[in-house]
Amino acid sequence: MKIFVLQQVIMFRVDWAELFRPEEYDLILITSQRTPFRLKEQQEQYFKQIHFLPEMTPERLTSIIPSLTGTDNQLRIVTNDEHCILLAAQVRWALGIQGSYPENVLRFTDKLAMKDALKGSPVVLPKFTKLNRLHWGESQSNLINQLEDKLDYPMFAKPVNLGGSQLTFKIEERAQLRQWLKVNAHKADFEIDEFIEGTLYHCDSLVKDGEIIFFAPCRYAYPNYLFSKGKFCGSISITEDSAEYQELKKFNRLVLDLLRPENCATHLELFKRENGELVFLEIAARAPGAMICQKHEKETGVNPEKVHFELQIGLQPQLPPIPDRKVFCASGWFPKVEGRVTRIEQDIPIKSQYELSWEIQLNELLNQSDSLIQIAGSIILWNESFEELQSDFSFLSNYLPYKVSF
Repeated sequence: MKIFVLQQVIMFRVDWAELFRPEEYDLILITSQRTPFRLKEQQEQYFKQIHFLPEMTPERLTSIIPSLTGTDNQLRIVTNDEHCILLAAQVRWALGIQGSYPENVLRFTDKLAMKDALKGSPVVLPKFTKLNRLHWGESQSNLINQLEDKLDYPMFAKPVNLGGSQLTFKIEERAQLRQWLKVNAHKADFEIDEFIEGTLYHCDSLVKDGEIIFFAPCRYAYPNYLFSKGKFCGSISITEDSAEYQELKKFNRLVLDLLRPENCATHLELFKRENGELVFLEIAARAPGAMICQKHEKETGVNPEKVHFELQIGLQPQLPPIPDRKVFCASGWFPKVEGRVTRIEQDIPIKSQYELSWEIQLNELLNQSDSLIQIAGSIILWNESFEELQSDFSFLSNYLPYKVSF
């Protein structure tokens, strides 16, 4: 069997040594010459072949993959990259390869398709409208009037099919909407939502043959769009003995029962309004990003990205029985803020144990992060005391462990 791994932007959070089974299959990595993804040198040995393409399109992949298979007709196409999930489904469909096809995957890659699939169900959706490129030929005043007829200020704009909080924006009033339309006319198809005040959560699951075999909910420090405003993007686990955990578990199951993911990880995001109402935001058919996979693995022994790949390959994941957890975990990313780096902290004044890594250097000139792809550093922290962990997480949510000057 040959396993084609498609990856363009997102770095792996799995050690491929744990998925290396040369007696059963060959791993073949296909990536792009034009994107920032780079495979760590120590991981290269696990791939039989590595191919860098000028561009990754369904047409190019549908052409190249058969030329690499030889006489082997047992194939799988797998990915955990948001930028490749629909692409992988399109190539599977074109070549008749087992796995999820576009009809299923669109419910997890297109923010409008997922909401359409949930309409009429008990799942509460935000008020929203689509703004695609066909609308840009209309007069700006007409567009503004149409949006104002459907939504009140503030509004929230986000691309229909991009991740990492790319091109997201909170629109406070008419003048800001007019300027936003002018700047973003050519960039993407957008969804315009009501702006929701409340607490943001993510629920991470693993689904095998329709059964949820792993569930882990977490609470974010801030909504992700604030990362570009200099806020920490982090989350902390929710304990199983809390009413909050059971509430999120019920909501997560309802959404998955309606959307029917096929042998994969899922990453659901939802808001809890100040009145307690849970509101669906979006969902992806992949393992979570940032340091969340490492956080889950430290807490439970389960790396969702590893199991996600196992499920796509067709292996039988061996999930450990989850006993009373020994530690509680949180994790997150620090944003880049504009300026020249003058100091980078290595010792942070918290009680929890932690691992801290940096993507920036002393004297480096930084531009402000405009999405979750541009990070300054990452941290994972853990503690046997949930109360101490919560206190440290709250501290980190308002702490930037490096300094810049202008």
